Amino acid sequence: MDSRLPFIHPSYALEQKLAEDNQRLEFLGDALLGFVIAEHLHKHYPLAKEGILTKLRASLVRRDTLAELARRMGLEEKILLGEGERRSGGERKNSILADAFEAYVAWVYLEHGMRKARRLILDCYKDRLKALQENPMEVDDPKSRLQEYCQAAFGLVPVYRLAGTEGPDHAREFRMEALIGDRLLGTGAGGTKKTAQQAAASQALEKLGITEDQTPLIEP
Repeated sequence: MDSRLPFIHPSYALEQKLAEDNQRLEFLGDALLGFVIAEHLHKHYPLAKEGILTKLRASLVRRDTLAELARRMGLEEKILLGEGERRSGGERKNSILADAFEAYVAWVYLEHGMRKARRLILDCYKDRLKALQENPMEVDDPKSRLQEYCQAAFGLVPVYRLAGTEGPDHAREFRMEALIGDRLLGTGAGGTKKTAQQAAASQALEKLGITEDQTPLIEP
């Protein structure tokens, strides 16, 4: 199989009149990735309920997560795009990067077998799986979800601004604001700036109508 196939975007295949692009591989890679991550969670979290395992898997295989893994592997330099898609910066789009990552996983599986595909996936996820083991609740925290959504929807990352403090030094409460550009997305309070930021991000997600699977209920 052509080693370029995982990186052939449909726009390139159309321009070059190629018979195949990376979409069939992406379909297979999506299933393989979900299986390997589910297998790992099932093995390492024997006391976790099905609902918790589903949520953890979803947090690990989100499009934005896959895109970041693709960037770390340098896949954006290998993606082949049609002229129009290339001019629009398609190699930086999370959807295109995520598809390329999944397609590459499938290519490794078909060329080298399940053992190497599993090793590739677990190596790529090594840091995230370690973080999950140390603190499962931080894998899908509101700040991360808000940042990923804002990057995809607006091309910007949210910033947090201290809006005020209350109480004595030993019981200080911080109030933080989450903003995108000059737009106030949410406010929150907490005993530390970090917890106040998480609260502000959580309110922002609610206002934007972002559910746990990151599907917006309203247009950005």
